[in-house]
Amino acid sequence: SSDPPFRSAFLVRVIADMKIAAVVLLALVAVATAAPVTKVALNKVKSVRRQMRENGVQIPLSASKYTAKGDISLVDVMDAEYYGEIAIGSDNQTFKVIFDTGSSNLWVPSQSCKQSACLSKDRYDSSTSSTYAANGTSFSIGYGTGSCSGFLSSDSVNFGGYEISGQTFAEITQLDADVFGNAPFDGILGLAFPSISSDGVTPVFQNLVSQYNIDPVFAFYLSSDPEGKVGGEIHIGGTDSTYYTGDIQYVNVQRDTYWTIAIDSVNVGDTTVDSYTNGIVDSGTSLLVGM
Repeated sequence: SSDPPFRSAFLVRVIADMKIAAVVLLALVAVATAAPVTKVALNKVKSVRRQMRENGVQIPLSASKYTAKGDISLVDVMDAEYYGEIAIGSDNQTFKVIFDTGSSNLWVPSQSCKQSACLSKDRYDSSTSSTYAANGTSFSIGYGTGSCSGFLSSDSVNFGGYEISGQTFAEITQLDADVFGNAPFDGILGLAFPSISSDGVTPVFQNLVSQYNIDPVFAFYLSSDPEGKVGGEIHIGGTDSTYYTGDIQYVNVQRDTYWTIAIDSVNVGDTTVDSYTNGIVDSGTSLLVGM
């Protein structure tokens, strides 16, 4: 039999008031055949950092970021970034987004963005959507490698086959060209807690759970094959036991901000370093970062 295409798994379970989560890294043994959850395919591409280096642009490592229905395929960017598709508006305008557990806002480029960094991407056009509602509040957000700004709007968002009504998101009019200009994705969909959402916007996943009363669980399955076109999947509303072995281990979340968990030690080869600290489970970061 052929080797399974997915080699690692990442599960987050939201329980009650979002203060408990399960985070588990497991070896996968088989390709999923059937599961009562929605799956969204992921794609993988070269990381923004790698693309910048190839284009002669250097950026420092920064930790500033840290101050059926439900299935989405992912694209893997050289095992560094994984993105999948969502749709916004009554006319289902499609966007490639990073599903990021290290932030909480959804943003995509606006049709009104005339920067070169925006022109190469899919841009949201509110004039073609009958479900659009104006907001106009100014928006800005910073990440470890760059920032963007624009204004808030509301519209329907299709996430893994679920049509989420009245979702507030940001239309971006200013985009950091060095960081996002050559990126193969259009925007970012944050999956962290509402408490770190810019402008107090309710995140997509919280609205999805509220509107559809699904099991508050999402899980990532990520491929490490650099030549593979399918990068994995994000599952919404449950997990698929054919993707992993053993029992899921639940870990308390330390803060209702990022997906923060307690770390007792770090093992690298035969070396163990005791480190009683907190760590952040971040699907939008490909590195282990210490501070």
